[in-house]
Amino acid sequence: MSKWLNIAWRNVYRNRRHSITAVLTIAIASTAMICAQGYVAFSFWSLQNSIIQGGTGNIQVMDTRYIEGFEENALEYGIPMSEADALIDTLESQPEVTLVTPRINFTGLISVGEGTTIFIGEGVDTEREKALRGDSAYGDYTDGSSIAGDNPYQIELAIDLARRLEVTIGDVVTVLATTTYGSINAIDATVVGIYSTGVPEQDGLFMRVPIAFAQELMDVAKISRLVIELSDHGQTYVHRPLIESLIGDKNGTRTWDELVPFFKKAKQIYTAIFSIMGFILVVVVLLSVYNVLSTTVLERVAEIGTLRAFGISQSRITRNFMNEGFIIGIAGSMVGLAGASLIIYVVNISEIMLPPPPARSLPYQLLLLPDVWAVVFVIGLMCCLGAFASMAAVRKVINKKVVEQLYYR
Repeated sequence: MSKWLNIAWRNVYRNRRHSITAVLTIAIASTAMICAQGYVAFSFWSLQNSIIQGGTGNIQVMDTRYIEGFEENALEYGIPMSEADALIDTLESQPEVTLVTPRINFTGLISVGEGTTIFIGEGVDTEREKALRGDSAYGDYTDGSSIAGDNPYQIELAIDLARRLEVTIGDVVTVLATTTYGSINAIDATVVGIYSTGVPEQDGLFMRVPIAFAQELMDVAKISRLVIELSDHGQTYVHRPLIESLIGDKNGTRTWDELVPFFKKAKQIYTAIFSIMGFILVVVVLLSVYNVLSTTVLERVAEIGTLRAFGISQSRITRNFMNEGFIIGIAGSMVGLAGASLIIYVVNISEIMLPPPPARSLPYQLLLLPDVWAVVFVIGLMCCLGAFASMAAVRKVINKKVVEQLYYR
């Protein structure tokens, strides 16, 4: 076998003008496929992390009745605070769990002076929320900072909501909401932060307050849900059964992709686009390499006739040309891998910012994160394409009579 591979390598080198053309064709396609896959992988990774660390967490725990239906009254199916504290201690004792933070979801009216508008609010444990979300509440702060200290009468407003109310840092606003008993309650709070969520629709509605503020406003000692962050975001479904075994039958779980279903649809769209791009590249490479190798084969018809005259079988000659195509595929994919590695390195250190995607308002940095197995697949695919193109090219002349091959011009 090594003898025939050595002969194939010599033939590739001997016909280096055509070989270089074929190698460059495969290299360009390999580079494009590896970089494209790296961009798709980054898109999935970035979107997943932005959802999880943007406040959704890996898994959320809530009352089973809330999962199966809707509350007629605010926090009708909320988790009592005493039960929530016990669940937090139990869950955070697990090595797979990074943190657990309680959260209250509520709605109402917010006013200042003569301006009044509706809002969607979240009551949170401030310190735990910072650990989950990082430095910012939802996105980037445009003014002020996050809630700090023990004073519960602080509030953060999304940028468009603050603009609608015409408030700035230090202004006092009045928050009104319906309590769990159906009465109206109102509390004043000081604006300490203004931020952008990154989603225009949310920027005009969202606000955040300490959990003690939300409970006092709604006159309740409950929370809506527990948000759980895992140490490995990719192991959400692996650890979900463990979480469910610890929270009891009364409560249920929802994973981040169940709470944000558009992720699966976005992934399907990206996968379909990448598959179509990959198929087109494969067809182009196959036709290009076939064309180059066909020219090479036509220049070597007399050589093929000579080999057959010496008793070399047609199948052996075909396999030898396939070995040449395989070597060209390896060489081309290796050059493509080197080119892709250089492009990926330059792109990742260049801090190139892309415009906001649809339905978002914040730009994001372009990164390429290729998967090792995807690179292995591209290399294997190009080797197979080289071998297949060589086989198809040599089939055109291999069945001619030996005399015709010897005198072919």
